[in-house]
Amino acid sequence: MSPSNPWLTTEELCAQLAISRSTLFALKRSGLLKPGRHLVPKNPGCRRSDLLWHLHRCELALGRQP
Repeated sequence: MSPSNPWLTTEELCAQLAISRSTLFALKRSGLLKPGRHLVPKNPGCRRSDLLWHLHRCELALGRQP
């Protein structure tokens, strides 16, 4: 992750937070991680686009220090 770009792929975020992909998506389904704030589609024009996640916002939502 470069300091100027805090957005990570799903795999990168899971590695940074030391959580599984299924845990990450469970947090999304629960409403803790919200579209537009914590995650955005990588390609907004595609319905099933991969996601990009904001590391620092996700850390804060999980009660972790960025």
